[in-house]
Amino acid sequence: MKNTGKVIIFIFLGLFALILIAGAIGPQKVSVKRTTVIDQPVSQVFEYATDFNHMLNWTPWVEQDPQANHTIKGDAGKEGSRWAWEGEELGKGYLEIKEIEHNKKVVSELKFIKPWESQSTDIRKFEETPRGTKVTWITESHLSYPIERIVGFFMDNMMDSNLSQGLSNLKEYAKKQANLKPVTKTIHIEGMTCNGCEKTIKKSIKDLPGVMEVSASHQEGIAKVKVDSSRFQPTDYKKAVEDVGYKILEIN
Repeated sequence: MKNTGKVIIFIFLGLFALILIAGAIGPQKVSVKRTTVIDQPVSQVFEYATDFNHMLNWTPWVEQDPQANHTIKGDAGKEGSRWAWEGEELGKGYLEIKEIEHNKKVVSELKFIKPWESQSTDIRKFEETPRGTKVTWITESHLSYPIERIVGFFMDNMMDSNLSQGLSNLKEYAKKQANLKPVTKTIHIEGMTCNGCEKTIKKSIKDLPGVMEVSASHQEGIAKVKVDSSRFQPTDYKKAVEDVGYKILEIN
């Protein structure tokens, strides 16, 4: 039994030493980069990639946790604009724009708060080319010793699905947007009395066919919807609003 105990101790000491050594030689900083070309003008692609209202329609994170709560604050596509999320799969965190160069680059802080804390820099670059807009998506992280530096050996593969799938989704989203015939509808709604009502209304409408943007004001009692005119069906909106306990008075 004594020998067995010694063996176990030596194994743990060996594993501990291995972790320290691997951490010492692991990268202190990791930069993961993926690129694609989208057959749309840079002004459009830049908007879709930097306005969080658009981003929620193509980012893979939303697909990973459809029940998560999302909050967007600040002026769309401007410095200080923040998208925050909280959900069982995604945990809690936010993405906040820190620096923006119109039609060229946006730099954001990516912060995870739960289930563990981490911080990285999210960079998206845009370049007009003869084939369309070249988009380069970069994630940069400074890694602490020793565990994060060990993870750093695998970071490129770990981030590949998020960046590659995100760029693929963005390309498809831009293509769909180019084929839309947008029109803005004002929906007068009975029963909205608070900010929570606004959130409920927007959530009930945003996934209807052809919807691009939704805003709501309980003070005015209206919701404004930017939608593809070829896919707008008033009955869809009537049902969506009534299902969450409100009533449409008029659409114009």
